[in-house]
Amino acid sequence: MGGVLLTSHHVSPSLPFHLLPESPQILMSEYWVSNKKYYCTYCKIYIADDAPSRQQHEGGLRHQGNKERFVRGLYKTSEKRKHDLEEEKREMMRIDQVSKPFYPRV
Repeated sequence: MGGVLLTSHHVSPSLPFHLLPESPQILMSEYWVSNKKYYCTYCKIYIADDAPSRQQHEGGLRHQGNKERFVRGLYKTSEKRKHDLEEEKREMMRIDQVSKPFYPRV
């Protein structure tokens, strides 16, 4: 049986796979397939989603610095939130003390 081997050069990219003729032999390895990508939230980049690429990236100075900066930012945000809550509490107590003579409690 002499089938025709279709490669990406023979198949129109606009023709859906399920509409291709069944008689030619189609090898799936002939089609381009996108490799999975991993998004690093610290560095805001995509890298190949395989163990060696991720290990190399996560071991790099750029990634480690970005990760440290991210953690430091979380700590700063938390500390600022605590400080703001304490300041808000002090301000509410001050307002309460100032307004006591004008608004007697029942």
